[in-house]
Parts: sequence; structure tokens; C-alpha cells
Amino acid sequence: MQNNIIMNRRLKEIIAALPFLLFIMALHTAMLAQPAITSIDNLKQNRLMTFRSADGKEYLVKQKNGSCDVSTRRSRRDVDNNTKFCDGDDFDGIARKAAKTSFAGGSAREIDNYKTFVQSLPDDEFMCETRDPAISKAATSNRVDEEKINVRVTGIWLYAFKRQKDEDYHLMVGISSNYSTAKNNKFYNMEISGHPEDGSDDFNEIKDSRDDFENFFGITNCRIVCRNYVDFKKNPIKIEIAGSMFYDKDHCSNLAGVSPSGYPIKTAWEVHPIKTIRFIEE
Repeated sequence: MQNNIIMNRRLKEIIAALPFLLFIMALHTAMLAQPAITSIDNLKQNRLMTFRSADGKEYLVKQKNGSCDVSTRRSRRDVDNNTKFCDGDDFDGIARKAAKTSFAGGSAREIDNYKTFVQSLPDDEFMCETRDPAISKAATSNRVDEEKINVRVTGIWLYAFKRQKDEDYHLMVGISSNYSTAKNNKFYNMEISGHPEDGSDDFNEIKDSRDDFENFFGITNCRIVCRNYVDFKKNPIKIEIAGSMFYDKDHCSNLAGVSPSGYPIKTAWEVHPIKTIRFIEE
């Protein structure tokens, strides 16, 4: 008798849940029926969509509502006010421009555990507050000794990216393909720089990495990728990054303000600029 009562109660619960389950199934079917986009230019805000790479691999992608004003001159202190957002691919920042648009000398260290590697670097308190002399944020500020490291990083996944007002691309990178695991370990910022001045020793490599990134995602319209982060949380993209280490003093006092919601970052240490980016489509 008691078993029958329990079974009847569970049956009623299942029946009550059917409308919701049918709605979820219909939503999933509708999502699958939507044609995949092959360019992030076609991304619709606040909609989960499917991006298909040139190699045919598909990724779920979403972008929250946002906007960027490309018509007015900039007002931020760390950006050249004589330029406009999305006015080209040249780096338009001011703070530490020399370091952000050049690479360290020497060969690259192979890093397969980025979290452990970053933990081996001088900590944020030292780099941000107590280092003597302090790191200058002047445009002419080159790499300090602690930053003179080239790396090639494997075992990382791209979770989100956005084009910033200095024309850099900010990449939110995790050390696991599982979002919860990556979040528990915190995320890391890596940046594809805007172009340095013509004639720079590193111009071609910075341009090539930027071209490779934009070509993979089919990016031709800056207004799309500047309005908010493009989010691959559902299935991040495995990548391999090579570049130079950089400590961003602009970020160290407000790490929470650097990344989008849901992507807490661990440190102001970055790979910046990126020299090469490789998309590993398994």
C-alpha cells in the first residue's frame, strides 16, 4: 500500500514536470535547427548560437547585450584621445606601450601547467606594491627583468574574448575544458596586441597573430566584437599560445574589473603580446 502511494506521488511529479521538459526539448530542437554561423560577425546578442570553424568543428557561443561607441573620441586616460574606437588595428593605448607591443628576447620556455608556472613568478603584492623601483606606466616603459620571459603554453582553453578600446583583444583563458574546474582555478588574461608602429622589429609577428585570430573567427566587423565578450563557456576552444610575459599594473589593484562576470582572474600576470596562437580542434 505504501509503495503504491509513493509510486502515485512520483507519477504525479513526473506529469507536472512534463510541460517544462517538453519546452526544454523544443528549445534544444530549435537551437539545432538554426544554421551554424561561420563568422562571429553574424553573432546575435543574447542568443546561444553555433559557430562552425573552417575545419568543420562546431562550438556553442553567446554574447550578452552590449554596445561600443565608435563615433566619438576616447576619454580614458590610458588611451590616445586623438583616436577613435575601431579606427584601425594600430595599438591606441598609452600605458606601457613599449612593452605591450614588443617581445622579450631569447627562446621560449615550454609550459604545460600554466597555473604552476604563474605561481613561480614574483607575486602580485611584490609586482604591484613593493617592487623597487616601481614599474612605470609611461608609454616608453619597457619590460622589467621579471617580465623578460618568453613562453609557449599548452593545456589551456579559450573561454571568452573581446576587443578592447586600445584595440587589443582580451582573451579569457582557463586551464581546464570544464568550466567549473577552470573557474575554481581562476582564469587568466592573455592579449593579442594592436599593431605597433610601422618598422617595429616585432610588427610582422604581432600582425600575423592578430590576422590568424581574426581569420579563425571570421572577424571583419569590429563593432560586433567590441560590444561585449564573445563567450564559449559551453565548449571552450583548446589553444596553444606563444608570447612574452607581462605584468599589468593597471589591473593589479582591481582584478575583478578586468574580466567579465563569471570569469574571476587570479593575477595581473599576462601573456602580452601573443606571438602565435594555434587552435587545436580535437
